[in-house]
Amino acid sequence: MNAVPTTRLAPSPTGGLHLGNARTFVANWALARQHGGKVLMRIEDVAPTSTTTTWQDDVLGILQWLGLDWDGPALIQSAELPPHQTALDQLAAQGLVFPCSKTRKDLLVVTAPQEGDFEARYAPELRPELPWPTDLDHAPPGLNWRVKTSPGEIHFTDEFAGPQCFDPHREVGDFILWTKRGQPSYQLACVVDDHRTGVNMVFRGDDLLSSTARQIMLSKLLGWQSPRWWHVPLVLDEQGERLAKRNKSIRLTELRDAGVQPAAILRLLAKWCGHVAPQDITNINDFLDGFSIDRMPRTPVRCVQKDLEALQQP
Repeated sequence: MNAVPTTRLAPSPTGGLHLGNARTFVANWALARQHGGKVLMRIEDVAPTSTTTTWQDDVLGILQWLGLDWDGPALIQSAELPPHQTALDQLAAQGLVFPCSKTRKDLLVVTAPQEGDFEARYAPELRPELPWPTDLDHAPPGLNWRVKTSPGEIHFTDEFAGPQCFDPHREVGDFILWTKRGQPSYQLACVVDDHRTGVNMVFRGDDLLSSTARQIMLSKLLGWQSPRWWHVPLVLDEQGERLAKRNKSIRLTELRDAGVQPAAILRLLAKWCGHVAPQDITNINDFLDGFSIDRMPRTPVRCVQKDLEALQQP
């Protein structure tokens, strides 16, 4: 890395953090600190939320309770929208952005449904007629704005998962950049905030590999260099389903309030990370000393009942 290695912890306040989130954040922090790098905190709150989670306590507070630290104050995405708007205007000026009033339900009418998580593809024939607005200051409000994608594969080499290849045009088509709520989409917000804060290393779950291809595409359209990427397998439950906020996986706040100690959680996370001596961990510095990205498991980790019972042991 030519510049100072810089990563970000980027939780979203859409529900309390669970053990899978914690594993990603702690490993991310450790990797950056071992590179002598900076760790930034970013609250990704531009997506809609139906929960009452407070990022100050349920997000920042719980990470500090585990022993994590970061450099500088937290960046709150929803409080700093002008840079995202500038990037959208730049793409619009190139004729790459168009308004869209179609809902997900509308798209499913013309797209074959699939099992599991599914983002309906926006095909080229659904685009509005030209000319598209190039000056969004005078564009009609209350619409989503999409980016025009072109056929072609995005190739990149992930530092952990290896060579990757995705075609956003074929897989999702023209995806949303700006929502009718007047906020950037996750994809645009990530790209803009990584660029403007100097993030050059991103560590996250491998469920986001295809999303990375879209972010690389956007970076190229904006003339920016993409970060280096580390995508690791997820933590799954006993049924083989990923731990997720939406299926009420055990929250870290619940464990803390039940009397579980930070060291117990760190020992479990260390075990899931292939740590050299997870049983000896008493604090975050112990985790850092024995962490190695080379020992991270190459397959998904299972969170089983025995793991949860071990958290209650002194």
